[in-house]
Amino acid sequence: MTEHSKEELVGYWNALKDQVISVNASFEIYKVLGLGGHFDAMKAAPAFFTIVMRSLLNNTIIGLSKIYEKKGRSFGNLQNLLFISESNIFYYGLHSTTGSVISENIKKQNMNIIECEQMIKDLMHWRDKAFAHNDKAYLTGIEQLAKDTNFTLSSIRKLIEIAWSIIEANILALTGNKVDIKIPNGLDVNELLEILYDQSSMSG
Repeated sequence: MTEHSKEELVGYWNALKDQVISVNASFEIYKVLGLGGHFDAMKAAPAFFTIVMRSLLNNTIIGLSKIYEKKGRSFGNLQNLLFISESNIFYYGLHSTTGSVISENIKKQNMNIIECEQMIKDLMHWRDKAFAHNDKAYLTGIEQLAKDTNFTLSSIRKLIEIAWSIIEANILALTGNKVDIKIPNGLDVNELLEILYDQSSMSG
């Protein structure tokens, strides 16, 4: 008797899928606010948007850290689910038309994570020093973090994409269903900021 049923395994991957979708949504909206050229609109409520941006970045860093934690630190992370999947490899293949997710491919997925080891270490440094705890060096601002690591917005994007590719492949092979990471209403933020800017301009 196996420790995890197929339904449980699918549920684990779907739960991780939802976490990555949440992280990706937070990250994309953070970029729209921070890099989208809407600073004039955001001046209408600077305190509000400062809190929103901090919350979005916090959700991105903390959420991504949970996904990339070491196998033994928590249950629902990529490495642990790959370990469980490899131990239950007989669940795979029934719905897979390509046979893409087998033991050898799961090992390759683990290698994809290992190849990002320094990037993940930098992510955990950000989490531990400024987002989950208050390290003295970063208490007055996180600007120093960027100087102390090579972790950038591009690093976040790459880690999201790797996590998604692994989750997508496993869910497809287990269920035959494709999943989508797109944010259905993600660009509504642009429209909201344009409306805010127009209203602010008229009242000014």
